[in-house]
Amino acid sequence: MAHALDPHAESASSGGPLRTSDGQPLTRALARASRRARRRAFLLVLPLLLFILLTFVVPIGQMLQRSVHNDGFSANMPALTQWFNDHPRGSAIDESAYAALAADLATSAEARTIGTVGTRINYDLPGSRSLFTSAGRKARAA
Repeated sequence: MAHALDPHAESASSGGPLRTSDGQPLTRALARASRRARRRAFLLVLPLLLFILLTFVVPIGQMLQRSVHNDGFSANMPALTQWFNDHPRGSAIDESAYAALAADLATSAEARTIGTVGTRINYDLPGSRSLFTSAGRKARAA
């Protein structure tokens, strides 16, 4: 029942692919329009996605990284950390360990990082932060 004045009547009745007004196949034109729409939608959502990544995902990732890698003790007590690395676990404590502890307490107290060291040890041994701060003050005075 194609009408003679219908421009699409001929292509529909001939069984060929449907074409746009400029002569391109309709499926290709629809695919191109769909790609443009998806790209435009993504570019509109991109600032929000970056905002969410920067304000939520990055801080959570940093917090998880700090929960696994906490160098509060080893970064501020290098001589004592070196003594622990040189001696196997369970070995007897000698004078070099006490000398390293005293030197690190004095340097940490001078750098005002003794609180960080005490806080890190306080996680495992409650009440030790005040012990470290007072020992740091005494080592700095001596």
